[in-house]
Amino acid sequence: MYNQDQTQQTGSFTTLNNTETDRNNIFTNVNLKHEFNRETGHEINFDFDYSDFNFRNVSYLNIFQNQPGSTPSLSEQNLRQPIHIYVGQADYTLPFDSTFKAEMGGKTSFATINNDLKFLRGQTVDPSQSNDFLYKENINAGYLNLSKKLKRFDFNAGLRAEQTVVSGETMGKRELDRNYLQWFPSASALYHVNDHFGLQGSYSRRVNRPGFQQQNPFAFFIDSLTYQQGNPQLLPEISNNAQVAVTYDNQPFIRISYGKTTDVIIENAPRLEGTRTFTTSANLAEYERWTFELNFPIKYKKLIDGFGGNQFIYNAYDAEYLDTKFNRSKWNWLAYWQVNVNLPAEFKVEIGGWYMTKFLEEFFDISAMGGLNIGVSKTFWDKRGRLSLSVNDILYTQNSKVHVDYSNVLVNFNQRNDSRNARLTFSYRFGNTELKNARRRNTSSENETSRVKVE
Repeated sequence: MYNQDQTQQTGSFTTLNNTETDRNNIFTNVNLKHEFNRETGHEINFDFDYSDFNFRNVSYLNIFQNQPGSTPSLSEQNLRQPIHIYVGQADYTLPFDSTFKAEMGGKTSFATINNDLKFLRGQTVDPSQSNDFLYKENINAGYLNLSKKLKRFDFNAGLRAEQTVVSGETMGKRELDRNYLQWFPSASALYHVNDHFGLQGSYSRRVNRPGFQQQNPFAFFIDSLTYQQGNPQLLPEISNNAQVAVTYDNQPFIRISYGKTTDVIIENAPRLEGTRTFTTSANLAEYERWTFELNFPIKYKKLIDGFGGNQFIYNAYDAEYLDTKFNRSKWNWLAYWQVNVNLPAEFKVEIGGWYMTKFLEEFFDISAMGGLNIGVSKTFWDKRGRLSLSVNDILYTQNSKVHVDYSNVLVNFNQRNDSRNARLTFSYRFGNTELKNARRRNTSSENETSRVKVE
């Protein structure tokens, strides 16, 4: 802690946060599929999902003033958070002929999240830092998609409509009550230059809904001067995206993409209240992103195969926050690669990694970072058995150094995770390896369950 002009240190303290987390999840899915004509793909599909998440998080907090003989301050933060999600979906595919088909369907989902937080100082509940927030959400959607092949062209066009109904109550008081309809068109065209190369263009309007926990209004204790707080008034982000690409074997070789997002959810917008700093999720900005991408295959006879790529990325934010204009932009470079070396005696070596220069993420300036991964594997017993050893982030460079300097908020922090690890895996495939794999499909509730933060 320093005086106001940051010329003299006035004190210091240490916060020990010992957190115990219990979480469990039950997921059920019923899928029914009827094929009117297997050869043409005329079919109807039904999905019914139920997901139940239960989180319990207890943080035992000890704050020590860094002075001889000081008495620690003991407190406890106790969060219980049951989440229930019900989803039903129907999808119908109608081929008119071998080149033209229609896909249509509907979906409805219901989510209930009960956030119960108790903050105890010693053995006494502090009502000013405790709360109970009940969030309910119902989303109803319908879509129509048409696709057509015409000589060397593939065309696709679609339209999706979503109705959103949400409510939120804190201690019996209604804080949130919304009911609105949104439309999401999309279109794409692909021209096959030859058997390998193609030219592609596309446009889509998409929605990115906030995570369920982001809408929790509680202030979560990080230390006695720093808190993280959710926002029940968050709106979904809406993005318009367009791209043109040269494809090779249906994969992007050269691609230029542009996206503009409104109601951008700034996850860690900082503000000061006295001597305390809060970071809060809020719809603050418009966001623009340009990406220039070059991907290429890596191959040398049968010995080496893989891929590499580069992206030049431009991020720009335009926001009004804390009576100050936040208008920042920055270019950065991202490189990535994956190389496989096929050795004798069924050995394989895999080398992969990525590197990104300093970049801008919301209010954060984040220093350059990257990672290098290496793996060795061997197959045996007629390729039924596989033994592999992988080491991730060998150089331990996948760490974040962050700087925030906005209005009267100045924050610097380093974040180190257990990204460097080794894993030894053995697998063996039983039965008839020539059998056809079960069909792969997404369940109807994946969009909803992905909004549950489990870390």
